[in-house]
Amino acid sequence: MLSFLKLFSKYFQTNATSLIMMILLAYVGITQYQTTNKNEEIYRLAKLNGEYIKQIEQEQRYASEMRQRILDMQKALQEANDQKIQFNKSFQSALELLSDELKVNQCSAIPISDNLVKWLSENNTESTTSK
Repeated sequence: MLSFLKLFSKYFQTNATSLIMMILLAYVGITQYQTTNKNEEIYRLAKLNGEYIKQIEQEQRYASEMRQRILDMQKALQEANDQKIQFNKSFQSALELLSDELKVNQCSAIPISDNLVKWLSENNTESTTSK
């Protein structure tokens, strides 16, 4: 190894241009190596970035589908609630009609005594207060 260095130094002492050329070639080689490494890193990061973008797009599509499902469920709940309210109103109306019908039928089925009719006609407060 020592003899190689002696030979190397002896050669470049006589030929300075060759030494400069060797240094330049070494610099270019190192620069090329670093550039290749950076290019590989950039390529790897770009590929990873593309995968992340695809994953984010997929998650956004899924989120959009979930939002649509939630809106559909809210709409169905609102429709069911409206139907329930309408059903309750119809049921209440039917109960009131039935109650009125029962009142009419029960009152007509009970005979009113003559004394009660006479008393009602004498004490008819509703007709006097409404006039």
